[in-house]
Amino acid sequence: MRTLTFDIETYINYTLFALRDCDTKELTTFEIRGAKNTLSEKKIKKLRKLLTTNKIITYNGIKFDEPITAYALLGKTAKQIFVKVQEIIVDGV
Repeated sequence: MRTLTFDIETYINYTLFALRDCDTKELTTFEIRGAKNTLSEKKIKKLRKLLTTNKIITYNGIKFDEPITAYALLGKTAKQIFVKVQEIIVDGV
């Protein structure tokens, strides 16, 4: 089991999921480019596997990273993810 740091960046037309191996410093990223695009099935499977088979370190994992990632894994677009992020940050959902 590896230890990975995990972070998410979101914009209305772009979403980034980034994981860095704490030992090797290897960076793995998953991007959604364009407001109407989603993660491919292949990327969904790979991201899910990385998150479930490794120790994950996040800054605000339980209240932000986990729900946003779960939402993205449902095949949501960058715009839909951005709207959900705004609900969490601005509206306190």
